Amino acid sequence: MKKVIITIIVTFVIALMAVILAFSFLGPKKNPTPAESSTPPSAANTDPSTATPAPEDTNPIKVYDNGIATFTYDNRKVYFDEMPSNNTDGTPQTWFFLSESDSALPSVAAYPMTLEKPFSSSITNEDWEELAKAYIMSYFSPDVQGLVTVGMNGTVVKIDGDTAKMYVAFDCDVASSPANNINGVVRLIANANNAMVTVAVTADGQSLPECLVDVYMSVVLN
Repeated sequence: MKKVIITIIVTFVIALMAVILAFSFLGPKKNPTPAESSTPPSAANTDPSTATPAPEDTNPIKVYDNGIATFTYDNRKVYFDEMPSNNTDGTPQTWFFLSESDSALPSVAAYPMTLEKPFSSSITNEDWEELAKAYIMSYFSPDVQGLVTVGMNGTVVKIDGDTAKMYVAFDCDVASSPANNINGVVRLIANANNAMVTVAVTADGQSLPECLVDVYMSVVLN
């Protein structure tokens, strides 16, 4: 089973630089304004007084589906951005940001994983923490990673047949650069074929807003 963890970490490291670059460029930006479309020719002869208006969507709770899992989010408070994944199935990596913030933190990142075989009961807390740490360290550039101390607590590994749930809270201190300290939680859910890892991150001293907690708690594998 440790071979599965090692394979996952190797695959993750290959994508590490892409993740670092993505996080650098994925500073929150407002949702893009849709491009204006031209009026269809058939609409020119339509009497506006007889046209039936499209029903207004008043429900702010939306469902995002990346192909292997769904997330529920409040589009008044949260928006998402995607980055193409190295996975052969093309499942994207996704970041959820606060709509009313100009900062990349707090945020929730969602990373898809394709499993060679299901997790088994041989996975230890230490195995899971090693995998989680790889995701945590991706938030720091290579020249900073050597200065980062990662503390973990609350580790949970639950495996029942082909399904798995894992959790760990973390606190990162950056030597001589406390402004770069971060903390948060890493969660994983898995079935026989796929897994979804979410990394919720806040700056030191921040708390994760409830709307982002709702996002990472809502994940359901397809």
